[in-house]
Amino acid sequence: MQHITDEQRRIRLGRRHRLAPSARTDSVVAVADAVVALHATDSATVFLSTCARLIRAGIEPMERALYEDVSLVRLLSMRNTLFTVSKDLAPYVDASNARAVAAKERRTLLKHLAEDGNGLDEAWLRAAERETLAVLDARGRASGSEITCVLSCRVSRETRQESSWRDSVAQMASPRQPSGSTPPGTAAPGSYGSRVKANDPRSRWSTAPSLFRTTRSVSPS
Repeated sequence: MQHITDEQRRIRLGRRHRLAPSARTDSVVAVADAVVALHATDSATVFLSTCARLIRAGIEPMERALYEDVSLVRLLSMRNTLFTVSKDLAPYVDASNARAVAAKERRTLLKHLAEDGNGLDEAWLRAAERETLAVLDARGRASGSEITCVLSCRVSRETRQESSWRDSVAQMASPRQPSGSTPPGTAAPGSYGSRVKANDPRSRWSTAPSLFRTTRSVSPS
């Protein structure tokens, strides 16, 4: 039986994870697939992890893949952590654990609405979900602020409280941020962040529901 030493194992991992100079690539998608998923809760981590594996380090390929090509997708999944995965792998991550995380987050939101929702309840949430998917189906892709603007305008015509709607829809439509962090596309003074501004079309992160056409449903319980 062949014995693999720790050094040999590290060499194999270095090549498999594209950390070895000879295994580096010019594809950010190949980088993500090499490690299955890139940790993306901190805005800098996903760029640093990718640059360490690229032949020519740079943030432009990652921004293009996230905001223009949508060949990489951010998903809240394992351990309630935000990961970046390739579009081909995203449906599998969604089916394996992201759905369960989404259901848990939904229950938490319903609990908050029951405690202090200013009249907003599960029926309102279901309507907001349907409206959000309808906007994405119609536009193909949209930022969280764009979705919020469309939905809040519709609600104002129905005399609902616009401020409560904006806050709640923004929580659903935007990627979950860790406590104390800054919104996507911005960075606190002195910190590292994406150069893409929130009002730049490239900051669009939400893809059309067709991406998960067979796996997007979330159980409310």
